Amino acid sequence: MEQPLTWLDWVYVGVGTGLLFVGLVFWSILGHLPIKPKRSKFDWQPDLELPADVHVLGSEYPQRDGAFLRYLVKRTYTVPKDPEEYAKIFVPTKDRKGSAE
Repeated sequence: MEQPLTWLDWVYVGVGTGLLFVGLVFWSILGHLPIKPKRSKFDWQPDLELPADVHVLGSEYPQRDGAFLRYLVKRTYTVPKDPEEYAKIFVPTKDRKGSAE
């Protein structure tokens, strides 16, 4: 025959539930903290001298793919300064897959 739960059993259940709740709150706060990139002693410099007719653009964004830890992805792009050359980037060509004939 089963014995009814005592007050000590209810204390254990309450403490366990409370710890679970505090852990979930802590986990959700951790997920919403802003990411501060680590600053190194050396700023990024291109390996080669860039031509004078291009701009160098960069972006940093947090990457999170279901993993616990987040990290910043850094990308750099070179874009022509000439508006006509820049517009040619967006014009589809026949050699690209799915472009118009």
